[in-house]
Amino acid sequence: MKILITLIFGVLSALISFSSVAAEWKPTKEITIIVPYKAGGGTDMSAQAIKSVAEKYIKQKITIKNITGEDGIAGVKEIVKANPDGQTIGYVNLPTFAAMSYLPGAFFKVSDVVPICGQNTETAIIVVNADSKYMMIEDLVEDAKKHPGKIKAATNGYKASYHTGAQLFAHSAGFKYTAVHCDGTVNQLAKLLTKEVDFICVTFAEIADLVLSSSPKLRVVGVFGNNRISALPDVPTLEEAGYYNKWYGTIRGIVAPHGVSNEVIKYYTEIFKKIMSDPAVVREHFKKHMTLDYQDNLNFEAAITQLDYFCRSVEDSIYKDEPKQN
Repeated sequence: MKILITLIFGVLSALISFSSVAAEWKPTKEITIIVPYKAGGGTDMSAQAIKSVAEKYIKQKITIKNITGEDGIAGVKEIVKANPDGQTIGYVNLPTFAAMSYLPGAFFKVSDVVPICGQNTETAIIVVNADSKYMMIEDLVEDAKKHPGKIKAATNGYKASYHTGAQLFAHSAGFKYTAVHCDGTVNQLAKLLTKEVDFICVTFAEIADLVLSSSPKLRVVGVFGNNRISALPDVPTLEEAGYYNKWYGTIRGIVAPHGVSNEVIKYYTEIFKKIMSDPAVVREHFKKHMTLDYQDNLNFEAAITQLDYFCRSVEDSIYKDEPKQN
């Protein structure tokens, strides 16, 4: 009898072990990572910063697919409708993703994706041209108050992250401006460099080379946060200047389409933790002035929920009189 019981337990243990192994998921072919913006923008920078190292860990080729249009909505739509087999994943940019999920014509909800991990948390800044007459942020505010609506700001899309940033700044400082909506940060930045607009709200990593070069083309005049940026110790926070007194910025991370298995999420969450801890990835983020901030799937889900609530809570106060397009 003891021999029989031992055999039975041995067989059961083997079956359980086999089931555990069988449940483990790994990609079996090329992986597509969708970026809902042009190459060269902040979200694309995040993807490019991990691509080569990720291929070594995942042991599959990775293709970054930039899908532009509709201020980022077009790319997110592709993520949402992708086959939930784990072979296609994508980036979302918060709070843009949350804000756009309830715009007319978005056709997706926050719950249509499954969080994998967060990668970057970047503080927003206010930027002008290097030769702008606005030497300090107070100069911009003073001029904007004297000429309501005359000053223009390019955004990365209607109600996208940097449109919200410009609105928070303007409302806290008490001035009106004209928003010029662009499809992503690359186009937004182009509007400033060609002097079609007077200021933009972005993150430092996206314009660092244009600020820190020996012949700078741009100047940072304000920081959304409780602390100044270490690379720009002389640039005050908006709170120090008497304006918006909370942190604001963008969180970028990776998601999968709804319907993906728990095994897929577990695999990617764990593998991206290793990837984002790799010294080569850490160095690349430091080199590009990007803030590496890995968050697992649960913490990234909490961030999405929090920023979804934030977008809805400020909707009425900062967008009440804002026309849809300019």
